[in-house]
Amino acid sequence: MTNRRLLHHTIFLKKDLYLQGSRKLRTQILNELERDFRKPRNTIKRLFYKARSKSTAEQFDQRPGRPRSYNDQVIWWLESLYLSMDQMNSKSMQQALPFWLKKHLDPSLTFDIQSKLLKMSHSTIDRLLKRFKKTLDRKKRSGTKRGHIRLYKDRVPLHRFEDKINKPGSLQADTVAHCGGSMSGHFIWTLNITDVFSGWCAQRAVWAKHQDKVLDATADILAQLPFFAHSLHTDNGWEFLNETFISHFEKERDLGFSNITQTRSRAYFKNDHAHIEQKNSTHVRRLLGYERFDDHNMIDPINDLYKNEHSHFMNFFVPQRKLIEKVRVGNKTIKRYDKPKTPYQRLLESKDISNTTKEKLQAVYENLNPYELNKQIQDKIKKLEKLLNQSKETSEPTSTPQAA
Repeated sequence: MTNRRLLHHTIFLKKDLYLQGSRKLRTQILNELERDFRKPRNTIKRLFYKARSKSTAEQFDQRPGRPRSYNDQVIWWLESLYLSMDQMNSKSMQQALPFWLKKHLDPSLTFDIQSKLLKMSHSTIDRLLKRFKKTLDRKKRSGTKRGHIRLYKDRVPLHRFEDKINKPGSLQADTVAHCGGSMSGHFIWTLNITDVFSGWCAQRAVWAKHQDKVLDATADILAQLPFFAHSLHTDNGWEFLNETFISHFEKERDLGFSNITQTRSRAYFKNDHAHIEQKNSTHVRRLLGYERFDDHNMIDPINDLYKNEHSHFMNFFVPQRKLIEKVRVGNKTIKRYDKPKTPYQRLLESKDISNTTKEKLQAVYENLNPYELNKQIQDKIKKLEKLLNQSKETSEPTSTPQAA
């Protein structure tokens, strides 16, 4: 029992003794309560006279002002949905709740609770989840090594960040290191590719960021996209600025197999690569964390997760906001965003996607359930953790020579 409730119950038990007692007895009771609960004397007096019109101690638990709109059960469901929805921000969560609740099959999620969840504003969601989010922050680490820009600057043109892209097919790519805090030795990397217009994302795990492996993973992702790509924007890392990677797209264009042009960002300007930098956090780090994956046998399970459950979950059920306008007013930058939508919804609204492709996407969407996908993702993550623990147990400890 909290200190406030204990005070109210104590006052309820002693109200008759206080109200009917002598002046000396009332002074003694006030001194005891003031000492035990460290409350102002006048506050305790008001509670005693307020208790005179109350019949039960439970009525003291009512807060001043209007009653609570959301009880503990509603908050519990909000926290549970927040985890199931991959910890998306409040504005995206507010837009996603209607079609997420349609897929929910738990009978304990009553109509009354659903109506209260749908009534919440994004600021209310933030306020109710504030304490729940405190332990979710993580650190960042970069493993990008500069490529030979001088050799390829004429073949791979420089391209600054653009926010006026109105059709799918403009891709950004980057790699994420699963090094566990140490860049020494070989370990697994994630190739992450996103479409700027729709936010559609795809990932593949590769070993040691070898240029052939990165090219094969890129080709695999391009073949699985529900739209045709026309540009691929990368940073200046050596995994993208090499003869193998650049020659592949040049030959594809010369033979007429594709019209994908490769561009690169300015060195040390992360805003030229802003969309994929954001997805590195939400689509890779939040899923796999910051552990070191140096076991080659983990590549296939990670790719199985990337290609199936994780891709369907993020692209069909997680809304994203897009920046519409950014205005500089004095020392402040005012940003305006559109209504959060999933990549699937943005593709359905696009005029550049054929009706056949839209029908295929709709058929895939109808057969998916976000709660089942989330459960399957968690099961596969547990299997990856077991493989990770086994690789740590079998690996021999490295000994460092001592200085003479």
